[in-house]
Amino acid sequence: MYINNYQYFAINTSLCYTGLCYTSLYNLKNVCNFAKQGKHISEQLVRELCESVDYQSSYVQQLAYDTLLLTDKEVTDDILKAALNDLVDQNSIVFIEQTQSLTSYQLNFLRAVLAGQSTDFGKKDLREEYDYGSPSNVARLKSALTAKELIEPTAKGYIIGDPVLRLWLRRVL
Repeated sequence: MYINNYQYFAINTSLCYTGLCYTSLYNLKNVCNFAKQGKHISEQLVRELCESVDYQSSYVQQLAYDTLLLTDKEVTDDILKAALNDLVDQNSIVFIEQTQSLTSYQLNFLRAVLAGQSTDFGKKDLREEYDYGSPSNVARLKSALTAKELIEPTAKGYIIGDPVLRLWLRRVL
């Protein structure tokens, strides 16, 4: 099934169509540009595009545009992967600036969060595995990395909230 301009209904600033949720009308229009330019993107690939950047509107917009530019007629998995790699590359300078002054303990703490750890950072086995120092250091690490907007607290613990930063960190750490 292909997505085209006539299959959408916008309600306020969010849209859902057959389980696909778009975060803004602007991003919806960006996805619709595929049909306007004679290019096709399947429902599944639209879903993957949105999910790959956690439905964050600016990234959905940028990734959709990059995907559109790389597509001749129909979006494939390989095109979407290439566009996602391009998106990470485009943002890498910002991420380098955000991380270049981090201490080894801060980088190691980021590695732990990247690996899926979100709580219990004071546990001895976790501190030894990721080597980020003493239990008293944990609060300072959380505070410093939160202030730099590299991690964020949630109800379930700490996460790397920026999906593209997360992808970049997986490349470099």
